[in-house]
Amino acid sequence: AYERCVQTLDDELGTPPSSETRALARQIDSQPDTPHGGARAVPVSVLRPPRLIGRQQEWRALEDAWARRAAALVIGEAGMGKTRLVGDFAAARPGVQTVTARPGDARAPYAVLSRLLQGLLPLLDTPLRAGDAQELARLLPSLGSPPPGEPDAQAGQARLVAAAQALLARACERDAPHGVTGIVIDDLQFADVASVEAIQHLIGSGSSLCWLLAC
Repeated sequence: AYERCVQTLDDELGTPPSSETRALARQIDSQPDTPHGGARAVPVSVLRPPRLIGRQQEWRALEDAWARRAAALVIGEAGMGKTRLVGDFAAARPGVQTVTARPGDARAPYAVLSRLLQGLLPLLDTPLRAGDAQELARLLPSLGSPPPGEPDAQAGQARLVAAAQALLARACERDAPHGVTGIVIDDLQFADVASVEAIQHLIGSGSSLCWLLAC
């Protein structure tokens, strides 16, 4: 690949590769062979290059949505670099919480929402209101015992989303130790339906949170 790069640059531009590219080629070439003729280990700098390349347009679009407090959805085929894009974008901003949906989540109602809320709990400076804590205990056992009986599906979801909204609002408070400014949800294609519906309600609730989702 490096030799093709050298030839193409010489043929089309009459220039050699940059010093960074030459250094990377030397780094790859210097990796020792594994025993028994196995493949050489790929350097970390190749697996995850130190800079995000070729995503300026997408980055600007995310910045625009973030500034307007508009939810943004990044869609692309597997391996296109969505996780790297949203991860680097989140890392460049303070107070962003990231949660990743996982294969198998679709079979567990509220799996992704539970993971999101569990990550927010340590950021609260005071306990939740008793009613909200009791409602969220259906998903987060650390909050205590849930209300007795099975809730009506529609009314139960509404109460659960309202309690989740209250938790988000508390996590965003200015006097919280680490106020949350935005939520990133990666690999949304693995998420369960109940979580997706709840997240849609949370996004549309009019809060000041920024939302970024990748699918």
